[in-house]
Amino acid sequence: MGIFSNRSLTPAEKLQALIKDNPTHPFLLNYKQQFVHEVRYTRFYIGIVGFVLTVAMVIVFVEFDLVETSFFLWPVSALIMSLFSIIQYRQTRTYILDPHTKTYTFMLGDRVVCKSKFHNVYIRLRKRIDSGTPYYYLIFNGYRIDKLVLTAASRKYLDLRAVGQELAANLNINYFDEANVSDHHRVIHLRSQDDDMYY
Repeated sequence: MGIFSNRSLTPAEKLQALIKDNPTHPFLLNYKQQFVHEVRYTRFYIGIVGFVLTVAMVIVFVEFDLVETSFFLWPVSALIMSLFSIIQYRQTRTYILDPHTKTYTFMLGDRVVCKSKFHNVYIRLRKRIDSGTPYYYLIFNGYRIDKLVLTAASRKYLDLRAVGQELAANLNINYFDEANVSDHHRVIHLRSQDDDMYY
C-alpha cells in the first residue's frame, strides 16, 4: 500500500468503481433481463429515526411526570409528524429499464406511475452554485419519474461527464450535459413522429 492509498475518492471515481463491478449501477439485471433499481425515500428513514427518538422523549416525559407541562406538546407533535412521514414515504420507488422493448417503468409500491419509451429517460450532468462556486453531479431522470441522484457534488465536471456518458451507454439511454445545447450530449433515442408526445 502506498502513502496515498487512503486518499478519498472523488464522486466520479466512486461511481467509476461501482460501474467496474456492475456496468449498469445502480441497476441490477433481473430474471426478465430488465435493469431494475429499488430505493426508498430518504424521508422514510428520517421519519423512522424521528419516531424512535420522539417515543423515547415521550417515555422520559411520562417517567418524570412531565405530561401536564406545555413542553409535552413538542415531543407529541414531533411524534405525529414522524409517523406521518413514515406513512407518506413508505412506498418503495422502483425504476425498470427494459432493453428489449426500449421502455422504462416507474412504480411507487405496486402502482405503475409511468411507462414510456427510452427517449423520455436519461442520465444528466447537473450544476448547482454554492457560495459562488459551481459544483456538478449526475442524475437519472425522465418523464413522470422521481429524480435519482447518482453522485455527490464535485467541481470535477470533466470526470463526471465521462462516467455519466459511460453509464448512459451501458444502460443504452440518452446522456445530456449540463448545458441545454452541448456537443457533449449523447442522444441515441429520439421520439419518432408516430409516437405520442409522452410515450
